[in-house]
Amino acid sequence: MKSIITIVALILISVPVGASDSPESVFTRFMEEVIAGHHKRAIGDYGIDKRKDKSFLNLKVPGDLTYQIKDVSVKNNGKDATVKTNIEYTSVTEKAGDTVGKAKTVGKAATGNVAGAAANMGKNKAGDIGGKYTARENVKMRKVDGEWKVVVTDKLYDQLTGK
Repeated sequence: MKSIITIVALILISVPVGASDSPESVFTRFMEEVIAGHHKRAIGDYGIDKRKDKSFLNLKVPGDLTYQIKDVSVKNNGKDATVKTNIEYTSVTEKAGDTVGKAKTVGKAATGNVAGAAANMGKNKAGDIGGKYTARENVKMRKVDGEWKVVVTDKLYDQLTGK
């Protein structure tokens, strides 16, 4: 009877541990490292580097990186997976320029220059679109030694760095 209870307890304990190492959870941990600015560590801990240009020195000016997981599909007997995600990168310089543009718009509206304020509103909206890079990515993942890894390609790396 004790052995049955022990086996049931081990099964209950092991199921959550196995479930936490899903493609979605590994991709989330990978992205959190990248968002924190630790690209090299993220690739080392959670990725397989399949880039042709493996230089870490060509990063662009830091910006805001966000992502949203849309779907996860596992295939090939649980050895490969695809994470469908939207990745958005907004450069810091674009955000600073947007703030200056909004300040100009408020100043023109306060002085009664409605036409100038309206023109600046159009410029601000155009600037918002120009500094954001949004892509729908199908990120490939592969199980290596029982652990899920993100396959980092040149295209994915460029998206993560806003190139």
